[in-house]
Amino acid sequence: MSKKNLILGSVGHGYNDMYFYILPILISLFRIELNLTYTETGLIMTVFMANVAVFSTAWGPLSVKLGYRRLLSLGFLVASLGLLTVTLVSNYTALILLVALTGIGVSTFHPLTTAMVSFSTKKPGFSMGVFEGGGAAGTIFATVVISLLINSWGWRWTTALLALPGFLLAYAFLSKIRLHNQGEQSQTVGRPTPVQILILFFVGRTIRGLAAGAVLAFLPTYILEIWHLRPSIGTLVYAVFFLGGLIGALFFGHLADRLNHIGLVTVSTFIPAILMLLITQSIPLSLGILLIMILGICFIGFFPPHNRWIAEGIKHEQRGKFFGFGIALETIAVAVSPILFGFIADRTSLIASFRSVGIPWFLGGLFFAIIFLWQKYKNIKSI
Repeated sequence: MSKKNLILGSVGHGYNDMYFYILPILISLFRIELNLTYTETGLIMTVFMANVAVFSTAWGPLSVKLGYRRLLSLGFLVASLGLLTVTLVSNYTALILLVALTGIGVSTFHPLTTAMVSFSTKKPGFSMGVFEGGGAAGTIFATVVISLLINSWGWRWTTALLALPGFLLAYAFLSKIRLHNQGEQSQTVGRPTPVQILILFFVGRTIRGLAAGAVLAFLPTYILEIWHLRPSIGTLVYAVFFLGGLIGALFFGHLADRLNHIGLVTVSTFIPAILMLLITQSIPLSLGILLIMILGICFIGFFPPHNRWIAEGIKHEQRGKFFGFGIALETIAVAVSPILFGFIADRTSLIASFRSVGIPWFLGGLFFAIIFLWQKYKNIKSI
């Protein structure tokens, strides 16, 4: 993969992830404006992620016929149009429909561009780290813009402003991306991954998705309601999560070129299980902000070694399909999670619901730990 493609892919990742991560900020405001329950609030994120999940599986096979450039350009066009029209809604039903449209556009990016970045042969872990770091950096930018403008402009005009660059990226991906022919790419893999191990891996990632979905959907709401912060200040605290994500992407990406990939995946999944218990205690705001940063480090840092592990055992021409399949499974869990944990919050409390998010973090980590131990056993047996 060329440096220009990596830069454009990273910039696009930052903008694409903005759709994912500013939506929880917006739905915390929708909840107030439309007088929604936690369950109704969670359903907005569920609909968004469900569309991402359903359509993610389609783009890998279609990329062979239509090409990466056309599909990625179309995705940015649809997602930006959806986000722009969200600013016009005044009722819950219209909001759900337009969020669904945005999710369809967003679904093109991750399976296709992650596969594209995996084609890199020089320091692929670091390339993945830069790519994931781009996603975190773009989200930091968006949350800071929201924090600075939301009080004076309101969420509608601020969101409309953030939607506009997506149309420029649609043009950029159509005209600037250049890929080598598949024949020029290495068709070898480090070691074929057994089907049973792939199943364990995707089950672990799916369970982890339950925790990820709850954090994505309710972290801004938790910050605003439990810590009693103004939206502008709460958004800045939320940005700390992605500052940690930027650090985690580069750090874990660097480690992914040197250390065991599945070991890094396991560590970055187990640590958040402990963090959810600590964050939900009565702690000073400064300590809470530090814990949120560490949560972000593990949350985004998970992906460079995760992507390296998949790419290492999958042939070049199949990577888009496998990345799409993995994203779809995880996104189904992420889609179910907000309404599930929103229901728990309505029946108990937001603190109790948020604390229970540590359970799927821990269970997902167990599956990755099993794969790690299996690999160690195979290595010892082969000596």
